[in-house]
Amino acid sequence: MKSDISRPDPIILLKKFTQSERDTMLERVMYERGVHIEEVNLPGSKEKGVDNMITMKIESFSKRYKQIILITNDRDFVPLLSKMRNKGTNIILVSLSKAVPKELINECYSSINLYNQYECLFKYNYPHCPLYRDFDLKKYREIVSNADDRVNNQFRVTKTGFVYLSYKDTAFKNILGLEFRFSTFGGGNGYVGPIAASDSKYVEKGYKKLITAWKSKGYSIDALYD
Repeated sequence: MKSDISRPDPIILLKKFTQSERDTMLERVMYERGVHIEEVNLPGSKEKGVDNMITMKIESFSKRYKQIILITNDRDFVPLLSKMRNKGTNIILVSLSKAVPKELINECYSSINLYNQYECLFKYNYPHCPLYRDFDLKKYREIVSNADDRVNNQFRVTKTGFVYLSYKDTAFKNILGLEFRFSTFGGGNGYVGPIAASDSKYVEKGYKKLITAWKSKGYSIDALYD
């Protein structure tokens, strides 16, 4: 049986997180190998506020350092790179994406593409959880959080009662032994991962649909969710 789980509403995913949701997301990301997070107060809540803060930081650093590493793929920094180049500051551009805008490369001192290394940076556990044993909202959130949004993912439930997100097998691939599965989540759309898991409404909606689908098959989970 194939069951559909509603796609996340883009408006919901773009909303400002509550303090609790924000803390949950940061805590999850901080567990990753090589990740450090430093909070700064931005002059605005939109993307331009972030850009302005980065620009101010780099201009400040350029007074003390001749070489600065900037990790970005944003064309909006072309004027900044041009300004730094004219001042004699060497900006080393680091990209974590496959494609790097040529405008950025042309304005920087040198460029390094770490896409392949970045692919291996995050460790996603992809846990398998039994639906019949204390399966609650927290465990559903854990499954969502520990999945890689850069690839396709699909919620699957086995005939033995285990639920998990599959990234190797999606759609109709290797469905033998499944009780049911949900529609495949397309990679890069924010359906899974730490950010998606930090959206309480989205997580609760997905959890409800999973439990409803499980109960519709005649199974029980000890009334953990009614």
